[in-house]
Amino acid sequence: MNKLSLITDFVIDACKLTDKKDFFKEFLGENVEILSTNSWGKLVNHLVQKSVEIDNLNDAYYFTIYTSYLNTFIEALNYYDIDENNFSVPNRLTVDYDYNEFNVNKITSNNLKLNFDEVFKNFVEEENKAKVQKYINNNLKYNYFLVLKENSSVLQKYINHTKSDLGIEEQSKFKKELYRNEIANEYFDVVLQDENGLSLDDLYIEPYFRVHQNCFKRDDKKRQEISYQDTKYIDIESKSIHDFIDDILNDKNSYDLDVKNVNTIFIAGQPGQGKSSFSKRFVYDMCENKTSSAKDILFIKLKDIKEPSDLLNRNIKDIIEEFVKFDIKSIEDYIVVFDGLDELAMKTGLSLTDIDRICQRIASFDMTIIVTTRHGYVNFDSLSDDNIVIVELKELNEIQQLSWLDKYKKTYSDLKFTDETIKLIHKNNNEHILELINQPILLHMIAKMDIDNIDGLNKSTLYEKFFDILIERKWEKDAHALSKGVIKIDKDDYEYALKDMLKELAFHIFNSDFEYIQKTEFEKLDTVKELQNLLCTHNSNNESLKTNLKGVMVSFYFKESKKHQNDDENIDDRNEKYAIEFLHKSLMEYMVASYIYDEIKREFLKTTQDRRKEVYVIDKGEEALEILWRLFYNKQISIEIIKNLIAIIEEECQEDKDKLAQRFDEFLPYLIEKDFLYENKIDELNPIKKSENTFYGFWNILSYLDDKNHMPTDLDLKQKLFNIINIFSNREGLNLSNCDFSNLNLLNLVIKKELETIDFTNARLFNTQIFNLTYPQNVINNTLLTVHNISFVKLYKIGFKDAIFNVKIMNDVNFVFCYFDNIQNDLNIESTVLFKNCEFVNCPNINFKELKKQGAIFINCTNDGEEI
Repeated sequence: MNKLSLITDFVIDACKLTDKKDFFKEFLGENVEILSTNSWGKLVNHLVQKSVEIDNLNDAYYFTIYTSYLNTFIEALNYYDIDENNFSVPNRLTVDYDYNEFNVNKITSNNLKLNFDEVFKNFVEEENKAKVQKYINNNLKYNYFLVLKENSSVLQKYINHTKSDLGIEEQSKFKKELYRNEIANEYFDVVLQDENGLSLDDLYIEPYFRVHQNCFKRDDKKRQEISYQDTKYIDIESKSIHDFIDDILNDKNSYDLDVKNVNTIFIAGQPGQGKSSFSKRFVYDMCENKTSSAKDILFIKLKDIKEPSDLLNRNIKDIIEEFVKFDIKSIEDYIVVFDGLDELAMKTGLSLTDIDRICQRIASFDMTIIVTTRHGYVNFDSLSDDNIVIVELKELNEIQQLSWLDKYKKTYSDLKFTDETIKLIHKNNNEHILELINQPILLHMIAKMDIDNIDGLNKSTLYEKFFDILIERKWEKDAHALSKGVIKIDKDDYEYALKDMLKELAFHIFNSDFEYIQKTEFEKLDTVKELQNLLCTHNSNNESLKTNLKGVMVSFYFKESKKHQNDDENIDDRNEKYAIEFLHKSLMEYMVASYIYDEIKREFLKTTQDRRKEVYVIDKGEEALEILWRLFYNKQISIEIIKNLIAIIEEECQEDKDKLAQRFDEFLPYLIEKDFLYENKIDELNPIKKSENTFYGFWNILSYLDDKNHMPTDLDLKQKLFNIINIFSNREGLNLSNCDFSNLNLLNLVIKKELETIDFTNARLFNTQIFNLTYPQNVINNTLLTVHNISFVKLYKIGFKDAIFNVKIMNDVNFVFCYFDNIQNDLNIESTVLFKNCEFVNCPNINFKELKKQGAIFINCTNDGEEI
């Protein structure tokens, strides 16, 4: 057994049974190896004695600081996977100390602690000393409270004596302070498993931000100026979002917003934009009393809520108390940070309606709440109450990126990624790289990879480069050890096995309820078994194999974490309390997309020889549906995964894409007839949802393989497919370009997408709404809009350019904030048609007077700049 494990077991569990006199005389007073037979035997004898309280306050004080330090030191070694260097139990320090000198808020400068620094630094190699010391400084305070909790019977007199402002003399207050230290410590988490222990505290850059237009008065000039822009957010001239939030929560409306008594703040942003980083910094400032708020703080990660309906139905205070583990007398005295509403939605498949209800319910609670979420998961337009503020984090600009890099270079001075590189990327307006370095986490990844000529790579290629570098580094680290075996492992085989394992692992983590995978489930994965077989062929030592796998996890931005309290414990996993998760979801999302596309290509393009003729292995619709079902049924792929899929597909050769599209088209009639439903098994996820998820994944690959129409020619199948599409037509990520909707009944259609080449010829639109959220950058170009009937239709913020309107009947149609450029028309208006805030340009063939006679109403509309 590892000697540190023995010490840990002793300190955490056995100290409650320790006789004070013997303990300090023979354990702390002797400098002997803990694994010495005689010494360990003596300790065992001491530990079986009855529990004795340490009544000497100086002894209790020493015991508490020593045990806290030892625990934190051991944690640091485990965190960085460092071997101890001739570790032995230190002598009891002979320095002067007094329990009255202790101040928990100055624990890092405590006299005893500083002396332990000198002793324990001898137990690690020189290159590891700085990061171990930093970990101790960041985590000692938390472990101090943990020792008091774990050893309350031994330290009761010391606990009773310690009547600080933190109130640890009362159990409930102690639990609260333990919780505060736990959530404050998240600000000191090491970022991306950094070898030198760089934490969020070292690298944090305060983000700039915008505020949603709904938070401004309707007549505010800033709101009017963005009417035709592609954003609904208005810049705030403020150096600090933290100051802004502080003002808002203290009813200081310095920005002339149309809000009062704000109790709910939404923080939105892109993946990796810094939402969680902001939350952790905000929580830390609250815990350290660095804000003007008189309230206390609670921090809840929403992905840890097992049952999402709780937020719709249960008392919110009850939900919170289950997480914080202490009694909350008055929830009004707290600010509650709910981090990651998008993660809860992705994990559970909540509908947009459910999320809207949750947001409305959160805003109605009589408490102060801050919610973070990615864009695309909350309909902020519907949140217009004056007690709500909606903030969007802006991308890091060039100055902020340079500032971040300056912080990073304090630890890593010799970088290929330099100030000049950042300036050149901005000068050349390299969008692919700008998209990455404007996000703090991805900026860190790029700096850490230290890639040559990075400005020539797109996102997909860059991610592949990341993993090539990581695998190369892993190989270089392990090559010497791997060459010692009976059979030398081929580098290509090693790299292939690693990459396959990482992709499959990402896929299973994405599909799990808690976005991690238990150790026992991890070891069951096919690719893990393949890697194990490869390593076992080289070395039969099972312990060496486990060490190697753990090294893989560290190298590729995975971490081991305790399983969530709501996770049902696997009977085979009782002694394995950790699981594996990604440190950053952007990496996971890319590898999930890569795994899905690899599997699709492998299965659908796999061939065999049959009578000297090459044929596809998969040739039945049922086989095709089974593959698609396995990949997609469990969870709807996120918009971020779709974007990665698009980037991967764009890099593929068109010949392979054409083959895959042809194969999908072959199976499409069967898939439609089966409603994309492979098995009708009712469990936690209903069959309809499973079939929708399967269609969603299938269509989002097919629609990006080429620019062709993939709607069936058979009208019945075509109508049935449209009905399936319509279910998802308001979801971000569903690509409807190049669809042929001609001759269909488009009943209750709602489209919120870019519609460049949709064919509506002879279609009948009834009770339909079409929105284009990216207007005016994207318009319906070169479209023949030949429609038999348009009735009860609303078209909002859509641009029409070089289009021909050939509409036989137009009845109760609203065009709002629409743009018409070079439009030909043949309109027959039977009833009211409303054009509001519309702009016509270069439309000489439109007779506006005749349209008015037919019933058209124009409100605040212009034709070539003149009011109609």
